[in-house]
Amino acid sequence: MADETFLENIFCKRIMQQRDDADISADDNALKYNQEQVKRINLERELNSAIAAAGMKQSDAVTKIAQLEKEKSYLTEKYADAINSMVQLRKDANSLFEHTREFWLCSQNLQQQLVAYENKYQKLLVQYPARFVGKQQNIILMDVKSFMDAGKNDWAMQAWAQEHNCRVQDVQKDYPAKTYEQCAEIAAVRVQARLPVPYGSDDALWGITEFWEYATEVFYGTTQKRLSFDCDSWAACKHVIRRICGVPDEMMRFVTGTTFGNEGHATNAVFMPSLGYFAHLNSTSRCSDNDDILQFKKMGDSSERINIAQHWWSSTARFSHFEMLTQAQAREFEKSRKSRRQDRKLARKAVITPLYKVVE
Repeated sequence: MADETFLENIFCKRIMQQRDDADISADDNALKYNQEQVKRINLERELNSAIAAAGMKQSDAVTKIAQLEKEKSYLTEKYADAINSMVQLRKDANSLFEHTREFWLCSQNLQQQLVAYENKYQKLLVQYPARFVGKQQNIILMDVKSFMDAGKNDWAMQAWAQEHNCRVQDVQKDYPAKTYEQCAEIAAVRVQARLPVPYGSDDALWGITEFWEYATEVFYGTTQKRLSFDCDSWAACKHVIRRICGVPDEMMRFVTGTTFGNEGHATNAVFMPSLGYFAHLNSTSRCSDNDDILQFKKMGDSSERINIAQHWWSSTARFSHFEMLTQAQAREFEKSRKSRRQDRKLARKAVITPLYKVVE
């Protein structure tokens, strides 16, 4: 009996131990399950948070992209504006380069007038058989503009202009109330009055029908050797000396053509702002030394026999213009040129090379 009780106790203890072990295992499983659930919930929360954050980031990214697109568009417009500004600045710089320094000292109204006159006729390359070299008297075609530019920095001619008070700055001292362009026209008159112009033909000087001297050759030939020169040489010399005096190149023209006396002539025209037109300051004559601009006739005035009736071409140091507006007129000019006296035929010959197509 005692043995049975002992066995039962042992059995019961085992049963109870197994039950306790089962309860502990169940509790452990439950705890693990709960922990897994907590982890899952936390993971879900983290995932939801990540999804929400990603959505916010995506929205921010879209907003940022839109902002960058706007900035890109703005910068593109700014870049285009900068390019346009640069192009305009280059045009302005080219314009400044094209015109002389004295031009910008004139009033804006006069500048517009001078530019309009420059654009009146087509700009051309005019080459003239102006020089002969060698024993065989080889003809050299010269760009006529070169004669209006050579010598402007010559010290002796500058000294002459200063000595004879022909510079614009000298006129400004005498007439402080006058504008720059008004002083420039008086300076042009003083050169006309004070520069001696002994006249002589190229045939007498060189033994040939036509020879163009540069301004320095004319000036030194006159002052040192008392030589005489013809109209084209004096026209170039006066143009250069007036430039030295400060008269804008844009206000002047070296003009060639047939006079009302039916003679070939090269002379000077100067725009007089006070009169509103180009006045004829004849290349081979002088005028009264009283600063009077009214003593000059308008270019093309038929009452002056030596004035130009039919223009061939005109030139400055910057541009040359062929004043026949159509090919038909150019052919007529060539025909009339060939019909002149044979001993002047070579002197009249000019090679006109249009820079732009002539419109019929």
